[in-house]
This record gives sequence, C-alpha cells and structure tokens, in this order.
Amino acid sequence: MEAQARGVRYMRDFVVAQHRVLFYWMPAELVSDAPQVRASMRSELRSRLRIRAVRGDEWRTTKNPFTGEAMTVSPRWRRRIVNPFTGKALP
Repeated sequence: MEAQARGVRYMRDFVVAQHRVLFYWMPAELVSDAPQVRASMRSELRSRLRIRAVRGDEWRTTKNPFTGEAMTVSPRWRRRIVNPFTGKALP
C-alpha cells in the first residue's frame, strides 16, 4: 500500500512481536532498507510490550506513574494477549 503527503511518498509495512502486530508507514526512499527498519520497529515494539516477571504469589511494591505514590501490585495481574487475526485469547 502506498500514500503520499506533502510530496513525500510512504509505504505501509508491519511487524509482529509477542503476538502483537504493529502497522506503520515509512518513507518510500527507505524501502531498500526495509529489513533494518523492520528490525528497529520490532525491537521498539518488544521493549514497549516487555512485562516484568513476578515469582510465585508475591506482591510487589512499585510507584504509580501518574501520582508518584507507592502502590502494591498483585502478582496475578497479567496482560491478556489476544490473537489479532482470530480475536481469541492466547494462554
């Protein structure tokens, strides 16, 4: 897929990481460097999706990013991962 804005051509591409799909637009002049762009986008997506592993049934203390106050987090909280193609939850 291709688009143009203010005289610049863009190509659409996507990456998959940790059962998530990220679609993005890149300038057409970077198409020859697409593998490097994909690797960079995938790396950034993985870093944003990274979840800290918590052992057993231990609660942990962390800082609320909005208020700066200390808070306690349940170890059972996990992000629900959904297959973007089927809409079904993954184990």
